[in-house]
Amino acid sequence: MFSQSPFSNSSRSGRPDDRRRRRRIGGAWLLALASCATVAGPFGSTPSVSAAPVGATQAGGPVILDGTDSGLHGSIMLDGSGVPKASELRSTWVYELKAWETLLAGVPSSYAHNGKVAIVGATDSTATGNNCGAAAHYIAERLASGSVTVDYFDGQTQISTLFDGVLAGTTNYHMIQIVEQGWCNNGLDSTEAATVNSRGPAIAAHVNRGGALFAQSQSYGWLNSLFTDLAASTAGCSGSTPELTAAGYAQFPDLTNADIAAPWHNCFTATGEFPLTQLALQSGTHTVILGGDSVTLPSTVSLSTSPEQPRPGDTVCTTATVVSGGVPVEGASVEFFVDGESVGTEVTNADGEA
Repeated sequence: MFSQSPFSNSSRSGRPDDRRRRRRIGGAWLLALASCATVAGPFGSTPSVSAAPVGATQAGGPVILDGTDSGLHGSIMLDGSGVPKASELRSTWVYELKAWETLLAGVPSSYAHNGKVAIVGATDSTATGNNCGAAAHYIAERLASGSVTVDYFDGQTQISTLFDGVLAGTTNYHMIQIVEQGWCNNGLDSTEAATVNSRGPAIAAHVNRGGALFAQSQSYGWLNSLFTDLAASTAGCSGSTPELTAAGYAQFPDLTNADIAAPWHNCFTATGEFPLTQLALQSGTHTVILGGDSVTLPSTVSLSTSPEQPRPGDTVCTTATVVSGGVPVEGASVEFFVDGESVGTEVTNADGEA
């Protein structure tokens, strides 16, 4: 499970304000369990120990999940002046520009990044259309906030090196963009896609630290492994006239439906409510673009108790290690219980332990 706030100006503290709220969101927040309590009860009985989520003090990064073929259907018409202008971009490359601006601006100030964008699955190019690497090349020069440096990671070896560094915490990009598979020229091939799809923990680590993520059509095997209530599909998913929702217009005020009116081949389904904001729909039913501004991807919690088989009068100490994407999570705050009674709240340390 994961937690996120839709694109908005709301607080990113991630801390629910009452016990009823904590129960309602269930496992949608990071869990940790710690501290000690004295066992009471009949001889040989074992206390029931459980945790209720309180929240995580850190803010995850912004995310856009895209089902369009924006790299394929966008283009640029250079005016010959040699001065980069956003007005030179056409069709879905206009949408990509707006997505970059939203994501880069949404990264929390607490995240120490290198100021660069990593493009996964393409090489640099100056082609004027139907080219995933070229889209990044031209967009990086035309951002309203100023140009940014782009590093390209193409081929299985380079992609693996990138995500190894991300998982280890030694590589911290401002944004990672995973380009389309199988549609645009200079995009992901099947071998590269398989590499990306095996790197869910690294993708989660990047977002949980606060980095931005822009993921594009087709290669979403990693998504299914992380968002247990969200799936990307190509079956029955195609169209050419997606329309912005009210939230989409609010997020991209200068974007029009004409800018995203192009064939698409991925849509998203959810079990229950969508965990991210629906930004564009086809015919009001198929979800084509999703986004969230402070997303925390799933973590795992390992629990240890000493002694393992407590007796009445024993002091039982329970310690949890909270890990997201293979990286310890510092600052996760939880409430924990023994035999249904709250015995306090703890916060994880730099090792993810409490």
